[in-house]
Amino acid sequence: ADFALLCSSRCCARCRAAMGGSASGLCKRRRRSSTGNEAAQRKQWAEAGVDKTALVVRAISGKVLFEQEAATFDTSLAEVVAKSCAQLGDASPDSVRLILQGQDGVLNPSTCLGECVVPASGECIELMLVRLPGPAVKVEALSGRRIELAKVPQSGGGCHFDRAYMFTSLGGFAERPRMQYVKTSNDDKSTPASQVMWRLTLNVPVNVYLNFRSQQHISHTRARTWLSEQGWELSQVASAVSTGVPNGPYTGPVYMKAVDTGTLDLYGSDCSEGVYFVFVETDDGS
Repeated sequence: ADFALLCSSRCCARCRAAMGGSASGLCKRRRRSSTGNEAAQRKQWAEAGVDKTALVVRAISGKVLFEQEAATFDTSLAEVVAKSCAQLGDASPDSVRLILQGQDGVLNPSTCLGECVVPASGECIELMLVRLPGPAVKVEALSGRRIELAKVPQSGGGCHFDRAYMFTSLGGFAERPRMQYVKTSNDDKSTPASQVMWRLTLNVPVNVYLNFRSQQHISHTRARTWLSEQGWELSQVASAVSTGVPNGPYTGPVYMKAVDTGTLDLYGSDCSEGVYFVFVETDDGS
């Protein structure tokens, strides 16, 4: 489970000793900013007499991953996470989180330091980088056929593991660094709309996009029913374009759903032309 850690310099020794142990051994001292607006949060820093502060990020082992002698209110947590991950060598920003002492949540990587914590004058902020349990996103085909989460292919890249169809355009899914593509087996196309075809296990907030082959893929199947029942919304993201038979090239409506964490079931394509395409984008605010 996620638990949060942040200590002042007066209790660093206790925290360092506990970093290799359980969360219950960590000291309970922390200062966290209020949930007010930026002006109010900056005022808190000013009232604390803090302009710059030392910042240290550690792994659970206690190893220092990141140090900054003069962190400010505007220090980007996304940059802190990225540089910390570079030191780990085998972690991506989507697979880790910064956590604060004594808090139930995690630091939002899309914010700055001052929006999350108010340090005391002269004290060092220490954060811990923890890995999320398992991959950020896991994909599964209930048929047992091959399915993988991959980078968004370039134009000319393959759509499936079991067909030679390719994308001639990635539409609105191209050039989005947090976007990934779920590469599937097109033989799953006959899965009834009443049955789960694919399952996504999500450890981070994501936006999931379903790009259907054509408008008929919605109107001539029962996809519209489960899309409505499961809370999917029509998106303005431009469709990818793909080759295929019998009616290619294919382009169709895109539906989107924002999901925090947990399991997301994707129901049967129920279409002889093929399965819909799935794109997953991790949330900047995750």
